[in-house]
Amino acid sequence: MKTAIITITDGANYGNRLQNFAMQTTLEQLGCEAETFQRRTSRDKSAPQKAVYEAKQLVKKLIGRPTDDVIRRRRKRFQAYNQNYIQFSDVILQQNQAPAGLDAQYAYFICGSDQIWNTRFTVIREDVKNYLAAFAPGSKRIAYAASFGTVSVDEEFKADFSAELQKFKAIGVREAEGETLVRELSGRDAQVVLDPTMLLGADTWREKARKPEYISSGESILVTYFMTGRSPAIEQYIESVKDAFHCKRVINLEMEFLSPKEIRDPDVFCTAPDEFLWLISHAECVLTDSFHATVFSLLFHKPFVVFQRQAAEKGNQMQSRIETLLGYFDLGDRMDDISNATKLPASYDCDKVDAVIAREKQRSLQFLRSALEIG
Repeated sequence: MKTAIITITDGANYGNRLQNFAMQTTLEQLGCEAETFQRRTSRDKSAPQKAVYEAKQLVKKLIGRPTDDVIRRRRKRFQAYNQNYIQFSDVILQQNQAPAGLDAQYAYFICGSDQIWNTRFTVIREDVKNYLAAFAPGSKRIAYAASFGTVSVDEEFKADFSAELQKFKAIGVREAEGETLVRELSGRDAQVVLDPTMLLGADTWREKARKPEYISSGESILVTYFMTGRSPAIEQYIESVKDAFHCKRVINLEMEFLSPKEIRDPDVFCTAPDEFLWLISHAECVLTDSFHATVFSLLFHKPFVVFQRQAAEKGNQMQSRIETLLGYFDLGDRMDDISNATKLPASYDCDKVDAVIAREKQRSLQFLRSALEIG
């Protein structure tokens, strides 16, 4: 049975690439042939635009100004990961347009995972209908761990969501807030399911991990991953945690959207997704505001503290997915206030975590099997 995955494929985000691999692998384990549709976005440059861009980079290099070389190096490392781990289809989606005849080629279209329904993201806003698989009959549309990422949908897109969600065969969302939104927008019920990264075991992820060349043998590390940056107060907090855990080195992972001037450590900035796995699995502890860094901390049984991600707009808060995740394990006390960080990473009942994951994995896989009509 041939299935297509519809998710965010541009950019260089760790959680996004790892969830794509996990979704693909899970479908394959269920006996499906899985491909991911490629996407083109407003970020993609035309040939003339590329020529102008390269010329500007050359001029910057000649006059000694920072270039995008490090940013391009990171992108190339993510592209290499995609080539090694993701089975892409030749199908390209862009600007609410899709090739004709897809219905005849695929048995099902899987929308998810990740924030594919977050209308605050430009790449979503410009292609909402494709992220809802509007080109496909409703009987072939399945959402798995699809996330709105926020507490609301922008007004201009509510009609699209209302019309298209009603057509889905089955809707699985990643957080409780998403379940509420689906009901408000379409009157449909949705099921909260595990993020696909949690459908694969820790041993599977360890097998896919690769040690970064910039890490010395036996080096004890504290890993941080703040998508919204690190304030001076957080920097001091990080140092206090480093001392408390007797770590030799802090590895500050970065989000992709930094300017060349903002990149502190080019080698760390260019960490690939499989190296991200190694870092989390070998860290003494993890400090983060990232959903997926929290997921992998749990999978690898690492002490962690997770912070609410800051947002300029109240409606753009991304808290529900973290609250839903920690709620599975009664670990709400692992959350701290990023403006006044005081908690130290602490141990927790790892056996309970594993038992809950096993239970929720069974429930989530049953949702997928039922939607795919697999016995």
